[in-house]
Amino acid sequence: MEIDIKQAEENKEVNIVNLSGRIDTFTSSSIDEELQSLIDIGSDKLVCNFSGVEYINGDGLKVFLDKMKYAKKTGGDLKLTNVNDTVKKAFSLVGFTQMCDIYNDVKEAIETFKSLPKAPVAGDEEVEHTIVQNIEKIVHLEATMVGEPGENVIDQFADELAKEGQLFETEGSDFIEHHCEFKFVRKIAAGGMGVVYEVKQLGAKGFEKTVALKTIVSRFSADDVFVGRFVDEARLVANLIHENIVQIYQLGKEKDTFYIVMEYINGKSLHDFVVKHRELNKKIPIDLVAFISSRLCRALEYAHKRKDKEGNPMNIVHRDVCPRNALITTEGVVKLTDFGIAKATSFAIDLGDDAVVGKLHYMAPEQAKLQKVDQRADIFSVGAVMYEMFTDRRPFMASDTRGLLEQIESQDIEHPSKLNPEVPPDLEGILMKALSKDVDRRYKTAGEMGTALEYYMYHDRYGPTNITLEKYLHEIFPELD
Repeated sequence: MEIDIKQAEENKEVNIVNLSGRIDTFTSSSIDEELQSLIDIGSDKLVCNFSGVEYINGDGLKVFLDKMKYAKKTGGDLKLTNVNDTVKKAFSLVGFTQMCDIYNDVKEAIETFKSLPKAPVAGDEEVEHTIVQNIEKIVHLEATMVGEPGENVIDQFADELAKEGQLFETEGSDFIEHHCEFKFVRKIAAGGMGVVYEVKQLGAKGFEKTVALKTIVSRFSADDVFVGRFVDEARLVANLIHENIVQIYQLGKEKDTFYIVMEYINGKSLHDFVVKHRELNKKIPIDLVAFISSRLCRALEYAHKRKDKEGNPMNIVHRDVCPRNALITTEGVVKLTDFGIAKATSFAIDLGDDAVVGKLHYMAPEQAKLQKVDQRADIFSVGAVMYEMFTDRRPFMASDTRGLLEQIESQDIEHPSKLNPEVPPDLEGILMKALSKDVDRRYKTAGEMGTALEYYMYHDRYGPTNITLEKYLHEIFPELD
């Protein structure tokens, strides 16, 4: 998709967004830079011109219009021009209640749906039937509305749609609209971003699935810029499917609170793992340090190499690799979590926050100094985590933000073998290369570091596996049995 933004010649308060090419979920998610100027200033009137659009699907339209919603001022106008049959078909598949949310005006959404073609779209009789049915339903429900357009009317209208049945759940439709039900079991953890719960996802005929649900704290949910970036980034990483990555299942919203549904991990965090060894006055076995670090590298390698449908690099950077975001399952599988959350949070960072000070211990120098980062910042963070597993210390130990930034800027990192003589030279070399303050001296990729660790573990012996870690985890945490 190509996008061109310009001001109308007659009225400078009107911004025109000219679109061309293909619009799908991935292309819609990649236009942040072009739209940022609009989002920063907000537009009184925003006109989206679809004349050059060759292809568009419902998901792409929803993502794009969400961005348009954030780009216009509260109460500002959003208008669409040159809406051809291809675009109208995409509108028919988005869902009426979602359109109400985009426009924040029921009557505008109604007018959009009334304009849908009543003749077959590209010869598709099923689409024709669906559109005609939905227009008739909208006209009928419009007559039942009371009061002026607004949030209460949107809620009322959504309730009426629910009574009538799912608006777009007809045979031949491109998707099924489904509302999930969750039963809360327990709170797992709470942090600066929100709270994580163990919940049961409920389905038909007694179906239950245990998942984790993470809510976003209200101070972030109320920030439109943060929410926009958070949603975009969550979409970006939704399809990361790898043994060593916690999978995201769903991004949802209940009233004013956003939440993420993700894979539930039965096990312990790497933070718990490190603390347990401290309590036992015991060192983490050297081979397990190498194994856990190698699994983090493979998770990052997979994410860093991801491309979109058009073959373009997605340039994913985790930005928050730390012991609390690394989990170990009861089967000994290492999982990296919170992809997509750290980037959004970085735009709302408060350097006086204790949680942020904790994260600074694992940040690459360029990231801690709020400079531009690339995937090599994650490699430094893996090194910092590895350093702590070896030494029970972090590379930089100051307890406040200013002290940490000064250490990051001027202090050399002490070699781990001075704190733990059991660290072999080969592993120390791998670690210190990852922890280089000079970005160009680090490993170029997480895969390269992973290969170095695996060579150390396996080139002359049968090294550790998931089963090795599983058995050891149950030894130090017998309550997991």
